[in-house]
Amino acid sequence: MSRAKMLILEVTLLLSLLLEAAVVSGDRRTVYIANDMQPGEKLKVHCKSGDKDIGVMEVEYGQVYKFQFNVNIWGTTLYYCYVFWKDKGVSFDAYRHSRDAKKCFVCNWSFSLDGAYWWDVQQRQWIFMFPW
Repeated sequence: MSRAKMLILEVTLLLSLLLEAAVVSGDRRTVYIANDMQPGEKLKVHCKSGDKDIGVMEVEYGQVYKFQFNVNIWGTTLYYCYVFWKDKGVSFDAYRHSRDAKKCFVCNWSFSLDGAYWWDVQQRQWIFMFPW
């Protein structure tokens, strides 16, 4: 085998091992989106990334929409969601690696009558993020 082919094979093997290590490393994240509106109110939630559609779910009051994923090796992971309530709807980044990498391994969002809140682990409090 030529030296060039051997080098290509070694680089390919190394990249494969690095990719496997990144996936197995446990850099797993969880996003929760809670319906904290009021009894009887339902939310419709639809989350996705650039290459994965988590799907649409109707979330009853007091329930949560949950999904998990592994962060990609490039540090560009992004999951965005659409949340609908009655005639109102918002879209937001539920997880953006550049913003959340050090802030949350479990990212908690809550939707109430006035809008969306995000749980700040460091401050141990809900932060109002945006209105409906």
